[in-house]
Amino acid sequence: MTVAENNSSEYVGPKLGGFATKVSWYARQQMFDLLMALANPSAATTVLDVGVTSDRREDCNFFEKLYPHKDKITAVGMEDASFLAQEYPGLKYVRSDGLALPFPDKSFDLVVSFAVIEHVGSRVQQKAFVMELCRVGKTCCITTPNRWYPLEFHTAVPLIHWLPPLLVSSVAEIAPSTLFCPRGKSQPFI
Repeated sequence: MTVAENNSSEYVGPKLGGFATKVSWYARQQMFDLLMALANPSAATTVLDVGVTSDRREDCNFFEKLYPHKDKITAVGMEDASFLAQEYPGLKYVRSDGLALPFPDKSFDLVVSFAVIEHVGSRVQQKAFVMELCRVGKTCCITTPNRWYPLEFHTAVPLIHWLPPLLVSSVAEIAPSTLFCPRGKSQPFI
């Protein structure tokens, strides 16, 4: 992983709009509610969100939108998402690679990372990513898209992730470039 040098997101799929955005937002609200019930954070809980994006669509950076204690959030991303600090006073934004976080061991009460790990790279890099999150956090919540959910959230295409990987690769070759992440940036279908 390398820190992105521009404001466009290589990791977020197309602007969904309409029904797909509503489904995506609903799923993210469900994840948030489950996290809040399981972690039971207080107003004093320090939170690190690894994987924020420069994309400003409705369903991106949902944790920052929903979490009630914005002043306890440190948001980390490889893209320029510094606008989050202006939109959510008290939030701290750090531009960094999730494989080498610039924080001491156990410096956050809770570390969250939503649908990022599939973009990290190889299984070895994914393991290193998880280890890094566990290093800086006392408790971690890491999510990845559910293969059995009928809508593939990276593309908003129903059922495509249930097809054989070779067929999906063939579709990706002929699909509009905005539909799929660049090669090596995502592994949502594997």
